[in-house]
Amino acid sequence: MHYCATCRLSNWFCRSDDEVEKILKVKDFTSTTDLIQKLLTRRYTNSKIRRTLTHILCNTPKDVLTSFEIPYIRILGMNETGKSFLNTIKKDFSPPIISKVKEGIHPYLDIELRASKVYSLVSKQDIFKEEFKPLIYLRFN
Repeated sequence: MHYCATCRLSNWFCRSDDEVEKILKVKDFTSTTDLIQKLLTRRYTNSKIRRTLTHILCNTPKDVLTSFEIPYIRILGMNETGKSFLNTIKKDFSPPIISKVKEGIHPYLDIELRASKVYSLVSKQDIFKEEFKPLIYLRFN
């Protein structure tokens, strides 16, 4: 059973087998915070452990996040200059430019949204809800 769990975990987005073994060794914890505290080292920081656990819970395959291909560009905010620039390049630009988030646009974006859902479970803020906020438009007088 331990070997099978390691095989499955190593297919997920973890940096090393050591990281997988460390996670599997922790058996006695009462909460997510307690688990993270038991995994903390100088090498494995709080945010790295949270990201790793999020990827494990989301079943994020290792090959998805190690690709150097840029699947899309997500616009978070812009000003008037940025808006006119995007309008000139939008039609001929590859990869696609996303300014309004919704599920089903791209598989990578779906993974990003799934990770936000899971991360929101252990965070004090609803990160998933933040994903759907309209982009920030800066106006200068």
